[in-house]
Amino acid sequence: MLVAFSVLLLLLTHTLPLYIHVKQERKNIEMDKAAVKLLHHKILEYKYDGALPDSFTEKQGEVAYHIEWHKEPSAFFKACISWEDLNKRQQKRCDYIKR
Repeated sequence: MLVAFSVLLLLLTHTLPLYIHVKQERKNIEMDKAAVKLLHHKILEYKYDGALPDSFTEKQGEVAYHIEWHKEPSAFFKACISWEDLNKRQQKRCDYIKR
């Protein structure tokens, strides 16, 4: 019984960090989905309102999303959203809309 218990502990010590990493990455993917949804919403607001919004930061839960608008030399506006994920990595997604 002691040997079985030690094997179980050995397995747990190797799989627990992997489990924690998978949980963090799952939350990071949820943050990514929320960012894309927020960016899409702001682009639709521009499309129907017509006024180019200023750059701003919106906080949802513990995550601060920063949205910036850039005028491109072509006939498009570029909207980018950036945030920091749970692993302290800077993430950024961009999309374009016709003027």
